[in-house]
Amino acid sequence: MSDMTEGLGMAVQKAIYLLGGEAAVNQAVIKRLGYHGIQVAAFTDTASLVSTPAASDLILVLDLAILDKDQPLADLLKILTQWSGADAELVCIAPARQLSLRLQAWRAGVLAYYEAPVSPDELVSWLAERCGQGPADPYRVLVVGNRWEDAVTIAERMNAAGMRSRVSTEPLKVLELAESFRPDLLIMELDMLEVTGPELARLVREYDDFAKTPVLFLAEAPQSKSQLHALRCNGDDCLPQADAEQLAVAAQNLIQVARIHGGSSRHRPDRDAVSGLYNRQAFLKRINGALADDSMLEPGNGVFFIALDRPQAVVERIGQGCLDHLLGYLGARIKGLLSPIDTAGRIGDFSFAVLARCADEKALNGLAESLREAIADQDYIGGAGTTTVSIGIGLFRPRADDALTMISRARKGCAKAQSKGGNRVMAYVPTLPSTMAPGRGERLAALVSASLYSGGLELMYQPIVPIRKSVGQRYEAALRLRAPDGEYIPAFNFLPTAREYGLMPHIDRWVMGHALDRLKLERLKPSSKGLRFFVHQTMETAIADGWIPWLRDQIAERELIRVRPIIQFPLGDVLDCQAQAGPRFSDLHRLSIKVCLIQFDDRPGALDMMANLSVPLVKLAMDFVKEAEPARLSALVSALHRRRIAVIAAGIDSPALITRLWGCGVDFVQGNFLQLPAEELSFDFDEIALR
Repeated sequence: MSDMTEGLGMAVQKAIYLLGGEAAVNQAVIKRLGYHGIQVAAFTDTASLVSTPAASDLILVLDLAILDKDQPLADLLKILTQWSGADAELVCIAPARQLSLRLQAWRAGVLAYYEAPVSPDELVSWLAERCGQGPADPYRVLVVGNRWEDAVTIAERMNAAGMRSRVSTEPLKVLELAESFRPDLLIMELDMLEVTGPELARLVREYDDFAKTPVLFLAEAPQSKSQLHALRCNGDDCLPQADAEQLAVAAQNLIQVARIHGGSSRHRPDRDAVSGLYNRQAFLKRINGALADDSMLEPGNGVFFIALDRPQAVVERIGQGCLDHLLGYLGARIKGLLSPIDTAGRIGDFSFAVLARCADEKALNGLAESLREAIADQDYIGGAGTTTVSIGIGLFRPRADDALTMISRARKGCAKAQSKGGNRVMAYVPTLPSTMAPGRGERLAALVSASLYSGGLELMYQPIVPIRKSVGQRYEAALRLRAPDGEYIPAFNFLPTAREYGLMPHIDRWVMGHALDRLKLERLKPSSKGLRFFVHQTMETAIADGWIPWLRDQIAERELIRVRPIIQFPLGDVLDCQAQAGPRFSDLHRLSIKVCLIQFDDRPGALDMMANLSVPLVKLAMDFVKEAEPARLSALVSALHRRRIAVIAAGIDSPALITRLWGCGVDFVQGNFLQLPAEELSFDFDEIALR
């Protein structure tokens, strides 16, 4: 496989060997990379490693703690090189202050160097990228040049390699763009009209925010003197501008190495700037990933919700100006007490959460108590005992549907702890499973019916993201049911029962009314330009007498003349009542309301029906997106495009799935990998790059 293919983020058949290291970290790395289909083997000593045949395309992760006393690293690396061959990629893990080891590693050509103790999340993320599974967030590249056409050509090369790029032909204004775009790499020409590349690199790197951002210079042709000068003047590499293949690979390598050494850690999109922990969305993604692992159902695993007791009193006591210092200190203290296989995040203004993996329930409770005691004992700000927290523990059993359910469980335990005075730990055990057992339909239907009037139904919003540059913001309004005990129940778990008991017309009108209310609130905000909501309805509701006049009145009452919803109908519903669907969709068209058919696939009759309906959008069924052969998927997308129908791919839960869809021609993507459903409309659509 060529280097360019690797640079495009396509799957690369690499093997990963772990030599030495903590058993818990190695086990976590093996399990998590296994989800990507990457084979990993762990070895406790050099002898067992070299007795195994080396893979042809190999990454060797070496924990330098395995070295015998006074054993030179060079001797060990010589043995490993002879065993694996010169092409193996070496990654070392060692204490930060052992400079002699680091020097020996660099002299031996080590690709990457991690400081111990290493986080499995960081290591897994980098190894997955190196194996072509794509980064957790697309690399950002800012291209600066003289000619717009040349800069755009380079940007398109980066986009084709799965990165995200911006272009500027005004070098002296590049800092403003960099501050908003937060690039992982700057690509700039050596010679520009207003300033030279080395001069601009020096100016940009004087700012702390970009002091470690790598810079790649472009030269008209290979010139050793100019290249050497560029590297001496704040550059990380210098390449001929015409070498497209080498340029994409070099860009990827520079960013990967910079990420290891903290070049972009300060502004990582998955980090909370105050606490240094994962932000809410990134943390919820990690819970969702854990839910796919059956071993998480064991009693030693759980989620902690950690909330400040009486936060307003804390603010009054220490002052608003010290609050960020306190939260940053608490974030560091929480992280310092966790093992490498645990994960922590900031969930709210005054709350944190931990995804904890312990040996048993006793150890899980012990960890929660240790966190509580450590925070109560802190005297960094305000003195010992002035800041306390309550901690709720949510267990994974019974199996939760998603991350929000797990947070809800832990939050319920925390609320119970605070109601008893705070500064304590309490676990929460659900009384109502989120996946309903057979025979509970009547109870569930009663709960849904009551929730229509008691506030138990809620709408969350998930972005629908364009592959190509597109105007506007699109969100799907996703329905959830909150049970009396605090459990979140996703729509797919209660809507079938609601339909069975004749509740769908009531639910449909509730969903539409509340979605329109939110549109009314958002429409006057400058940030909501081009906002559209995708709102679920059933054909049972749509074909009923009086629905169209009701919908027209609802829109008029809220003065949403220019902000219309896009209504989603399940494909199966429409196939079952095609005769009524055509006239009803025409009615919606006269109201300037678009229709999207969801759960779409290539079942018999689906495409033929589209010729008789005015439908501009379809959303592919999740199972079809994940399981259909690429040729079959491409054929359906092409057939829909010939009918001038845009295509949304739903259920995107991994970078590998985006890579799989890249060549199939879909227009939009949606899923938890991009952003989980949330109450706020927080997705940054301005960051979408040209394909």
